[in-house]
Amino acid sequence: MNTRTLVVGDVHGCARELQKLLGNVQPTRVILVGDLFTKGPDPVGVWNLIQQYQMEAVMGNHDAWLLKIVAGEVEPRPKHKRIVEQLNLRAPGWDRWLQHLPLFLDLEHFTVVHAGLHPTGELAQTTPEMALLMRHWPCDNLNAPHWHEVYQGSKGVIFGHDARRGLVYVRRDGKPHLIGLDTGCVYGKKLTGYLLERDELFQVSAAQVYQAI
Repeated sequence: MNTRTLVVGDVHGCARELQKLLGNVQPTRVILVGDLFTKGPDPVGVWNLIQQYQMEAVMGNHDAWLLKIVAGEVEPRPKHKRIVEQLNLRAPGWDRWLQHLPLFLDLEHFTVVHAGLHPTGELAQTTPEMALLMRHWPCDNLNAPHWHEVYQGSKGVIFGHDARRGLVYVRRDGKPHLIGLDTGCVYGKKLTGYLLERDELFQVSAAQVYQAI
């Protein structure tokens, strides 16, 4: 069987749309860019699909926050408390799996990260805050360019975390180089996946608006 690697943007609990995307693409390997369970309607359904397809993922900022709640490091909001309770009751092992997620996943031509990399592309210069939260460069300047607009690394990057910016697809030297996959499914927009071997984007529309952006 030919390998079909599908990298999927921020799922945010949208299990129905994830199931449809997987059915459309029929991947043999699935990688999620983080932010897996919060905001959307069905975190347990997302966990079931993760197990069914033996998915891989990188850590998102919402995933890291859930782990802090589990560890008792932060006081959860009621909505986050409900998500943790649902997962603890119906998705045994979810937190142990989440704890082992890396910040970066190395593919042949791409690095997968939730938010962004240091503009040099050097992982050693990319802090956890950059990997989980960065949208602009410099990081603390919301009026600055998006980090991927000043990115000079030689290796391509696949990322999420920026539903307001939406789909990013940039080629360099005739090859795909920067691919941003957060297209706001949980906000009633689309769930997007990138099929690595064919350089092809797939999208499914959200069934409804689950949360206002």
